[in-house]
Amino acid sequence: MLFPRFSLRTILIAVSTCAVFSIVLGQAVRGEGWAIVVSVSVVSLCVILAFHAIVYLLSAGFTRLLTAQHTPAKTSRGGIQSTPDQQSAPSGHENTTGT
Repeated sequence: MLFPRFSLRTILIAVSTCAVFSIVLGQAVRGEGWAIVVSVSVVSLCVILAFHAIVYLLSAGFTRLLTAQHTPAKTSRGGIQSTPDQQSAPSGHENTTGT
């Protein structure tokens, strides 16, 4: 989900922001210089963010296709092993003094 939690306040902010941007676009169509600059800036920012998202998705897809995934195995004691065949390592609490 893109917006797992949203409130009326969030929706009102989004609608208000879109309304203000629509007013700026209307001024840009009428030829106001500042409005043209703001409109081009916002559209450029959206294009850059979309481009980055597409590049990320492509690289994540290629990575998933080209690399093997190693799922760790869980032991009966709640530990994690890198492979199911790996033996559990000793805990290191052995008595090495011989007493």
